[in-house]
Amino acid sequence: RGEMWPTRPAKAVAIVENGVVTSFEITDGGAGYSSPPSVTVPGVANAALEVQLSFGKQLDQNGSVTAINVENR
Repeated sequence: RGEMWPTRPAKAVAIVENGVVTSFEITDGGAGYSSPPSVTVPGVANAALEVQLSFGKQLDQNGSVTAINVENR
């Protein structure tokens, strides 16, 4: 009771082709997210991204980032 949910920041690598982010490779999904985190890519402004989370019973993986999708504009 009153304990913090274990957290670990997510890590990903942006795949950039011809100056455009086309996808992401998640190197560590992190844990402890209750809502999708914001994602920024240095040097790329206004990227339309959707972050998907996974929830389960294992606390070390609960609330982890499972996908970062680039939305078409």
